Amino acid sequence: MNRLLLSVSLIFTFFFFSCGERKPVGRAADARYLEDGSNKGLVNLDKINAQDFSRAANQLVTDLLASGSLAEAPLQPAILHVGEIRNDTQTYFDTDLLLQGMKRDLLASKRVRISTTAGPEGKIADSYADTVRKELVADGDKQINRPRPYFSLSGKIIEETSRVEKVTQKDFYFLLTLTELNGGTGVWFGRELITKQGSRGAIGF
Repeated sequence: MNRLLLSVSLIFTFFFFSCGERKPVGRAADARYLEDGSNKGLVNLDKINAQDFSRAANQLVTDLLASGSLAEAPLQPAILHVGEIRNDTQTYFDTDLLLQGMKRDLLASKRVRISTTAGPEGKIADSYADTVRKELVADGDKQINRPRPYFSLSGKIIEETSRVEKVTQKDFYFLLTLTELNGGTGVWFGRELITKQGSRGAIGF
């Protein structure tokens, strides 16, 4: 009798949880979240992926800080203008995907302040802040701070393709230059290479 009751109980429990559990259906069954900067994401042979931007930004910032170039500014932390990063690859992407990560890490180092109201040919990051500053100057506000960037950061991203039989290799070069504005000379040249190789356009997890 006890065995019969136990068997009925097990069957009921299995049936209850099997019916009550809602499992993902179709493609959603494979969906997952990845942490920012994870190297487990999809890899596209023909384009730069999120993990590539994270890796390039981390390496370039580490190299820039280690060079000691920012310490050459007479006022510390140094004021930096972030200029244009040209995309010379075959696919479109917003270079802010690289720059935002770099600016975040540079500010966290406490060795630099980034100007968002100064830029060449009127190109500025924060037009509202620039307008307010100009109004304060016009009103004769003597307390307004008018620091000028001591450095400018610019560069480009280049893509090169090589093929041998059915294997394709993509080389993405992240090239940056730090220019000291008073002298107009380059004081740091950064280079980070991301290389991908494969016979298909995309690689899974």
